[in-house]
Amino acid sequence: MPMGLSKAPGTFMRLMHFVLRPYIGVFVVVYFDDILVFSKSIKDHVNHVRAVLQTLQKERLYANMEKCTFGVDK
Repeated sequence: MPMGLSKAPGTFMRLMHFVLRPYIGVFVVVYFDDILVFSKSIKDHVNHVRAVLQTLQKERLYANMEKCTFGVDK
């Protein structure tokens, strides 16, 4: 984030909470520019990650796949 954009993190968090509101607290946590998807099983995890990525895509928001990590245990 360029210097001088002091309100950008808060604005981004509000946007993510709005876009991902059906999933927040159910299987998603948003912290600054991180989206954490948590699940009890790998099957659920695949479905949850798919739902989040499809929701982001629908809103024309895209994840940088080079910065993504999937299937991490703890």
